[in-house]
Amino acid sequence: MKPKSLSLERKILLFEQIINGYQSDEMITRKGLVETNGLRPATVTQLISDLISLNMVKEDTKAQVSGPGRPEVCLIPNLQAFNAVFVYVDSLTIISSLVNLAGEVLFTTNIEVDNREATKEELVLAVESLVIKAIESATPAMTICGITLSLPGIIDRENQVWKYSNRWPNATNISFKSLASTINYKINLVKNLQSELNAFVLENSQLQSRNTLYIHWGEGIGAANYDSQRMTRFREKGLFSELGQTIIDSNGNTLEQAVSLAALRNELSHCLGCLIGNEKQCAEQVIKQSLSSLPCLETATQTFTRALVNTYLTLFPDTIILTGPFVQNEQVFNLLSQQFFAQLPSYYSSDIQLLVNTNSVKNELQGSIVPFFSQYVNETISKEPC
Repeated sequence: MKPKSLSLERKILLFEQIINGYQSDEMITRKGLVETNGLRPATVTQLISDLISLNMVKEDTKAQVSGPGRPEVCLIPNLQAFNAVFVYVDSLTIISSLVNLAGEVLFTTNIEVDNREATKEELVLAVESLVIKAIESATPAMTICGITLSLPGIIDRENQVWKYSNRWPNATNISFKSLASTINYKINLVKNLQSELNAFVLENSQLQSRNTLYIHWGEGIGAANYDSQRMTRFREKGLFSELGQTIIDSNGNTLEQAVSLAALRNELSHCLGCLIGNEKQCAEQVIKQSLSSLPCLETATQTFTRALVNTYLTLFPDTIILTGPFVQNEQVFNLLSQQFFAQLPSYYSSDIQLLVNTNSVKNELQGSIVPFFSQYVNETISKEPC
């Protein structure tokens, strides 16, 4: 691959600084970019002119930096030029949103595919209808850069195939190439939990030096791992880690079959006196409940904790981040923590952390679209002559 020229690298750098400034409400000006990067004023003027001509940056005439002399005009990203359709799954609901570069959701719609026997053709049609609705919601001035599908289960990222999800076990080896040709947009598949974890680590920089295990306990049970030295190949193929498929008894039952939301839904609905649908609804119902009123969840916590201990003894992470509706209940999390540390051997790491992420939906969005937009920006700038 031909290396980027210094000019292209500088354009990418300035554009990233303008985006970061917009997201943090910082006033970014040409003079500020000169001082921050140690570049000549003429160089910054030319690079910004190029970005404006590419429709990537615009001047915010309403925001000016006051001071002696001529007021400085602020630079902001042209959000209308950077929009994408983001699709994700909550339990049996597939949700599609139109989002911009700043992570703002401009439109959203969803379909519940409650038929667990659905075929891959049915799922592709469901996704297609949602994507088209999101595309049609865009104004003529908006540019849509592509489609990102954040999916549960097994993802073959290299070949962009959704291989399997326990939610729709008959819909296997789904390729979205036909959809890409129908809508004429690039489609990118990502593993949902890895996207969540990547964004969470960026938000919590102290975790970047730790080996972190991210476990989702909800409709299904899965995991992701943050460690630049291990499991990279498996993460890229979406094969780390189907924790829910581990066998827990002599009858061949899996952890998901015993303690997932899919397994507990009917009993939980009976205990709570209401119908439990997706994970968001489940979290809202169980978060303030006493554990004594949810005996099925107390038993499930004990089973889940044993699996968590076994996972720790396999990988020895420094930090375990738990997410999903159940651990948002303080009593459930406290019981899990007590039993987890009680069952660890004496030689376990004394600084191991157990954390709960309650912003998984936001993290999934950010962790999916930020790399997507970054790649799009790099490709757009790199196409221009130096």
